[in-house]
Amino acid sequence: MACAALFCGNVAASEDTLVIDSRDYLTTERLTPTYLDYIRTDYWGSNWFLNVQGGISAFCGHPVGCGDMTDRIMPNLNISFGKFITPQVALRLYYQGMKFKNTVKETHNYFTLRADFMFNIATFFRSKSTANSKWDLLPYVGIGVSRGAVLHHTDCPCHACNGSNYPFTIGYGVQARYRIGEYLHLTGEIGNFTTMSDFDNLGNRRSMRDNMPSVSVGLAVTLGKSGWDRAIDAKPYIAQNDYLISEYKRLKDIADNCEEKDKNNSTYSGLEALKARLMERHKMELDRLKAEQQRYNDSLRAARAYNFPIYFFFKKGTVILTDRSQLLNLEELARVAKEHGLTLRVEGAADAATGTPKINRKLSIKRCRFLVNELKKRGVEVKNIKGVSRGGVRDHKRIQEDRHAKVAIYVDLSEDSED
Repeated sequence: MACAALFCGNVAASEDTLVIDSRDYLTTERLTPTYLDYIRTDYWGSNWFLNVQGGISAFCGHPVGCGDMTDRIMPNLNISFGKFITPQVALRLYYQGMKFKNTVKETHNYFTLRADFMFNIATFFRSKSTANSKWDLLPYVGIGVSRGAVLHHTDCPCHACNGSNYPFTIGYGVQARYRIGEYLHLTGEIGNFTTMSDFDNLGNRRSMRDNMPSVSVGLAVTLGKSGWDRAIDAKPYIAQNDYLISEYKRLKDIADNCEEKDKNNSTYSGLEALKARLMERHKMELDRLKAEQQRYNDSLRAARAYNFPIYFFFKKGTVILTDRSQLLNLEELARVAKEHGLTLRVEGAADAATGTPKINRKLSIKRCRFLVNELKKRGVEVKNIKGVSRGGVRDHKRIQEDRHAKVAIYVDLSEDSED
């Protein structure tokens, strides 16, 4: 029994979580949650945007004509509607138009309509854990058509090319976005479109040498859900649990062998003789066990379990997960629990900053029952599930993170392990 007591001192950590490092030994550090890639939920109902901008443009064409670009500066308006497919990629329909002055300072109406592909390079400079970014930088390129000056080619004998002018257009530039509210961005854009040389009724229609550079600022409104949901990566917790279960079995075998030898050894002189034999055969384990034995024995009486929680986050005031894909984490938890006969502890909580204590108490119970039912669906027996309600809590800096329920997988130790 003395050997079993030493073993119990090793495995009953409470506040610190045992973590496996690259050298394959255990250190006492809390396991920090890591996140999977962005999870897209409500795919077609989220992250649409409508962007309205105003600014200036200056026609620059061929032939060059008289004056310079400053003589041809005119106001312009652009409107775009699109969607972020991923945090990196967006597509939009883009309209720009008003009036322009050509190279001989004649004023014409114009517009351009095109489809743009946008790529957010700001994602390379921030963490994947960022749910709603503060700023974005989006270079873009697109193709479409423009309507320029009405053509009047006096040198055309058939006059077939006279009239409306809708030349092919290539657009490109960069847009910056800064979040000023959950559904509102301040935007600024520098762009240009290149089109056929007769866009302004001057030049050769067989070459693309007319340009319309522009600068504009405005506002973008997000339609539907804003931002991106995240899911905690359960793999480190599962790997850690598997390692500790195997370590538990190995040390338990050592304890059982010690007890068996004690029964057959008539010259056994107590705990000190047992320790001497263990130090001879398992010196590395004993060095670590003796240093941590007292601290672990104290915590053993308060909490007799391995506790490695995985969090599941809910929408405010509900039992609806912020992201249904979080339930993927339950699959591995249920598998490990069933395979090794482990107990799962489910704790429900609500953020104390919202609602009354009575409301938060009821909400935390509902969130706990939600996860218990999901575990039962995955084959975990009711006797292996313990449910706890914590009511309103203030455990995290962000209020949203207090709206959770968590599942902890652990190994119960027998009462006689303390003897």
